[in-house]
Amino acid sequence: MRRIARTAALPVLVLALAAPALADVTYSTGDYKGTTSQKNGHHKFRKITFHADSVAGEITKMKFVESGTCSDGGASSGSQKNLHTTVDANGKFVIDAVSKSGATKLHLTGAISGNKAHGQFVLKSRFNSHTNKADKNGSIKCSTGKVTWSAMFAG
Repeated sequence: MRRIARTAALPVLVLALAAPALADVTYSTGDYKGTTSQKNGHHKFRKITFHADSVAGEITKMKFVESGTCSDGGASSGSQKNLHTTVDANGKFVIDAVSKSGATKLHLTGAISGNKAHGQFVLKSRFNSHTNKADKNGSIKCSTGKVTWSAMFAG
């Protein structure tokens, strides 16, 4: 069976669902680095990075690479970057993003406290079976499944 590689890029249209932080939970302002539960081609866990601002109550510059499996036996992959959202008073945040075409959707949740953050995401995309291009009505469905991640304050 021929495996088809597809790219699920997500130009960012982020709908932040969390309210700005009210300083109930404290966390370090700065860059965070960590890994996801997915492994790359060298069998190493994939990286995730972002910047947290405890004063503004924001997560910015989040980026990671993900891969998924598709309903036709193929694979999808993509690089997500410049994701951002607000952090609520409990240190929780949500990113719901949709590509311009509507073919790729990301749902990411997270929590941050002290020098640590963790969460999970699912990225789903659809492709046209004839053109192999992203298509919100495409018959080929791809998904990462539930991917967990964790990160630590890096400075």
